[in-house]
Amino acid sequence: MSTLGFPVIDADGHVEEIGVDWVKRVGEEWGDWAPRYITDGSFEARQPRFAIEGKIFPRWEDKWGKSSRPIRVVKPAHQWTGRPGMTDPKERLKDMDLEGIDIAVLFGGGLSSAAIGLVENPKLALATCRAYNDWLAEYCSAAPDRLKGVAAVPFQDPKEGARELKRAVRELGLVAVRVPTWPEGSNPADPRFDPIYDAAQELGVPACLHLLSARTIGADRFDNFYFKHVFYAADVFMAFSTLVAGGVMDRFPELRIGVFEAGCGWIPYLMERLHEHYELFPDQLPHLRRDPAEYMASERCFYTFEPEEKMLPIVAKIVGDGRLMYASDYAHFDCMCPDSVKAIAERDDLPQDLKRKLLGENAARLFDLKV
Repeated sequence: MSTLGFPVIDADGHVEEIGVDWVKRVGEEWGDWAPRYITDGSFEARQPRFAIEGKIFPRWEDKWGKSSRPIRVVKPAHQWTGRPGMTDPKERLKDMDLEGIDIAVLFGGGLSSAAIGLVENPKLALATCRAYNDWLAEYCSAAPDRLKGVAAVPFQDPKEGARELKRAVRELGLVAVRVPTWPEGSNPADPRFDPIYDAAQELGVPACLHLLSARTIGADRFDNFYFKHVFYAADVFMAFSTLVAGGVMDRFPELRIGVFEAGCGWIPYLMERLHEHYELFPDQLPHLRRDPAEYMASERCFYTFEPEEKMLPIVAKIVGDGRLMYASDYAHFDCMCPDSVKAIAERDDLPQDLKRKLLGENAARLFDLKV
């Protein structure tokens, strides 16, 4: 646990649903359409893929590009890919103690990603989300004061999604709802998704815009993983721009929004672009009650950052020191664990009071955590 003199909250940690009998949990009546993890003879066979509804995710050519060779990561940072804590909460708590994390907010992997935005059958999507939320609540029950889950709900059927969100929060204790960047082939600000945002506002939980790497805008133009991974973040801030300028912030004035998996350097750029175009084309956004840049810097929007981002102190001044949150990205291949907290705590360009906000206080406000 933290030895810094204040609580540390990981706003974006991950779990992985491998090793769970999802056929049994979702329902054997779905037959071959029921979700399951599989392996094949591809060069990435060491990473099981997820099958549901007769589809397999990810398609290696979409994720990695046309290369027939394994992707080799060369980075002088700790590589925690495949940590047992991704599936075992007791092991997760050990890693949190080693890192110095008091509370971790948890997003899912392949199964939950597919369920919220890639499955076409709404009933199968709902059944999968319910099974996932039940499993995630069981995972968090190992230490409910330290492990906080983010609900998956089917955007394929927003009314059912709203009902499932209420169940997940009120009955299971989950603390937020995950929003895909391109649900149902639409921007997340589409009014048909309003029942989900309405439920989140009623419950007082944030809507968390999180990358869904199986369907990222623009990634199909690259056949090289280097470029694909560089521009994953663009999918996040493009989707976020529709939330702040597309009406969601106006229709739901109490809704809080979190933005994840994109770093923070893009925030000043997007603020200026949205502000400039709001002045140029106000007739395109007749619904807006405020300048989109004002929404971005308001108490309603929060963003995660990378521990080594040089722009961090500058962005904190522009968007506000209460907007940015630490994220471990545990345990993806490019995370800095177990030294991500240390990397921030030892930075000499951040004052101590800002470190306290970045490492815990801001996330506590977004997720309404009592620490």
